[in-house]
Amino acid sequence: MKRLQGLRLPFGLAFAVAAGAVLSAGAAYAQSKTLNVLSNGGSVDKAIQEALGDFEKKHDVTIRWIPGSSGDNAAKVVATKDRPEYDIVMGEDISYQGLSDRGLLAKLDRSIVTNYDSMRPEGQFKAQDGIIVGFNFNGLFYSTEEFKKNNWAPPTSWEDMYRPEFCKRVGLLSPTVSYTLNFVMMAAGGDVNKVPEAISKKISKLKGCIPTLEPSAPKLEEKIQLGEYVIGAYGSVRVIPLSVKGVPVRFVFPKEGTVRSSTTIAVVKGAANERLGQEFINELLAPKAQEILMNVQYFFPVNSKVAIPQKLIDLGLPTPEQLAKAIVLDHSAVAERRRDWARQIERELAP
Repeated sequence: MKRLQGLRLPFGLAFAVAAGAVLSAGAAYAQSKTLNVLSNGGSVDKAIQEALGDFEKKHDVTIRWIPGSSGDNAAKVVATKDRPEYDIVMGEDISYQGLSDRGLLAKLDRSIVTNYDSMRPEGQFKAQDGIIVGFNFNGLFYSTEEFKKNNWAPPTSWEDMYRPEFCKRVGLLSPTVSYTLNFVMMAAGGDVNKVPEAISKKISKLKGCIPTLEPSAPKLEEKIQLGEYVIGAYGSVRVIPLSVKGVPVRFVFPKEGTVRSSTTIAVVKGAANERLGQEFINELLAPKAQEILMNVQYFFPVNSKVAIPQKLIDLGLPTPEQLAKAIVLDHSAVAERRRDWARQIERELAP
């Protein structure tokens, strides 16, 4: 552009041009506002996106979904703690506890997160720097098609994971993910002090029978649908949706009992969009969003105002009684030791 020398604009026009430039810059900034969400990927992300509805339009923001395992998400928050790059982190009880213990999560602002008052006590954390979005149970999945074809008895116990006919077709996620870690906890009878022994004496028996420890939920679900895995450890909120979609897979509550799992959400302390993160959480806790998560993803709702229809319980959704009786781990103790356990599991199951 050529420079116009000696040209003086009238004050009113000059002011209008300057104001327009400021407004344009402001508009550009608003358009570039992005909420960075460390999510869990797969069907859970899709359900949460549906539950949020028009959140992006309502708040004039673009949500950047960054899927990963709960352990990986927590590691990213830790790695960027001096200059936070993420606004929201999703995970499960154990990864949440590790971040909370390190003081990396923002306190929930009750003036914004107004739905907090309707939350079930089981869904609240003492530190009030995060909350549970929905409950689910750890358990077994199995291929109804393969079991019927081979005339195999359906699984009823954690011990069924070790049946020789399933070797090479047992599906497990990375031990950094709670579904696998909780399976190991059950092998230890729910006692954190017995986990190392359980890994070396019990879990090690699966060596050679697990093709790979899958890095993410979407990858495990892909192979379940392809029929590569006939049995494995997973969560009710992951298996039931596959079954409803027509995938020949069923979820089983093992007779020995199981661990209560959950999907957690928190705002990263010092994040660029802390207030917007609080709004994000509040909308996920609203009755309407909780009903969507229940009907689409089969979460047991954490909002006490949401009623659970019998038809969903018939599909495998946990009952209030099962929620009350489920094993609740000492998450601080697990968070402190899970990295060592994960390494031990990987060593024991390495090809």
